[in-house]
Formats: sequence, C-alpha cells, structure tokens
Amino acid sequence: MDTEKKKLLGMLFSVLDHHVYGARIRKIAGSMHLSLMAIQEEFVRYNLGTHDAIGNEVYKSIANRFVLHIHNLIDGSWHQDRQAVITKFVSEVNAKNVIDVGFGVPTRYVEDLVLQSDDMEVTFLDMYDSAFAFSEHLLDFWSSNWRDKIFFKKINMDLDNICGDYDLYIFQDSIEHTKNPAKVLRETVMGAANNARFIISLPIGPIFPRHYMEWLGDRDARLWVEGCGLKIEKEQSVYTKPEVDLFAKQIDPKYHDLYFLCSKQR
Repeated sequence: MDTEKKKLLGMLFSVLDHHVYGARIRKIAGSMHLSLMAIQEEFVRYNLGTHDAIGNEVYKSIANRFVLHIHNLIDGSWHQDRQAVITKFVSEVNAKNVIDVGFGVPTRYVEDLVLQSDDMEVTFLDMYDSAFAFSEHLLDFWSSNWRDKIFFKKINMDLDNICGDYDLYIFQDSIEHTKNPAKVLRETVMGAANNARFIISLPIGPIFPRHYMEWLGDRDARLWVEGCGLKIEKEQSVYTKPEVDLFAKQIDPKYHDLYFLCSKQR
C-alpha cells in the first residue's frame, strides 16, 4: 500500500472508529443499504483524484456524500477550519432566512446555530438527490424537529435562477462549480433584497477538477467579488494543511479558501 493511501485510510478510520461519529455513520450507511467498503473506496478515489467521474457528476453518488461528511469530522483538517469560519460569519449576520447554495452536506453552523435557534430557517440548494437523501438521515440524528426549519430545493445553477427573498446567501466552495460563475452570482445579487448579506468562499490557486473558474490570488478574488455587485465587509483565509489535506499536494501547498462576508453595493 502506498504512503498516501495509507494516510487516507488512517484518517478515514479515525472517524469510523470514533464512538459517536463512527457509530452514526454505520447506522446511516446501513439504513441506506450502503457498505462501508463502498464508502472507503469512494473516499480513496475522491481524495487521490483517481475517480472515473471528472465533472460534478461525482456528487451524484450517496457514497460521495458520506465522504464529504467524513471530511468535516477529520481532526486538524481545513474542512474543520472552514466550518468554524462559516459558523462565525453566520452568527455575526444574525439572519433569519438563509439559503445555502450547493451545500453538499449539512455542516457545523446548522447544528450549532440553526437547530438551536427559535426563529432561524435554512434552505439547502443542490442539483443532486443524493445531497437531500443523505442529509435527511444525518439531520435525524441532530434534531427530531429539523423539518420545521430546514428545507430542500433542487436547482441546477447552470440552468435555473436561484434568486429569492433570503436574508443570507451562502456560497461555500460552490460558485466555481457552475459553468458561468459571474453570471450566477450577479443575477443572484441583483435579485436579492437590498439588505441581503452574502458569505462566499473562493478557492485560491490553480484550477481544480470540477471547477470552471480559477482565482490565482486574493486580489483577483476581491476584484471579482466586487465586480459581481458586492461590497466586502470582512474576509478570512483558510489554508490547507498538506500533511492532512493530501489533495493540496496535487495542486499547490499554498492553496487556500478565501472567505468573504458581503453586502450589496449601493
């Protein structure tokens, strides 16, 4: 077994062997008739970049949603740091009606903020049924009444308009998966209320598989966001840790996400 695969499996089983997370994942997998071996194989393929699916279709599979969730549970990974930034920004906005565009899987802000609030709602938007199927099972563990405040909306951002009356729009590593990111963001900003806020994360570095746009530096990202009609209020970088986030070795050790908290330009 090569070194990278061995490291990946070690990280995978650090989650699967966890007395809470591992037991939960096993129960969800069983209820969805998915083997742990299928999850393991998807985890290795996805993280080593050896997947047969080279486009967004990789996210169609239920196994991939388990992989995305497991990423969020790996100690010391940038995925955990990213969740912390999103949770901080969401708490600062104090929004009541949120849309999470291309959400992937529910993350920490949902468990820590949305489900603990009396008057906060979130709409999860994705183009694949796998996102909703996995999320239903995970949310059942987080709350018995999640359906009162969490809603699903199936939309293909390349084809459909996502505008709506929301206090907060979240694009966490999702806008670059559309074929025309600037068009999607501009139209969303134009259709949003004047007091709407936006949280956007952009990958900074060489273009990555399944992405349609690249930003090679922080300045490029700032100019692009402002060019889409947004005013940047705050920003924060989240750097990968190549010893944990092995995918970063394949592209650039300095690869990072740049998070923006924005409002509409007036």
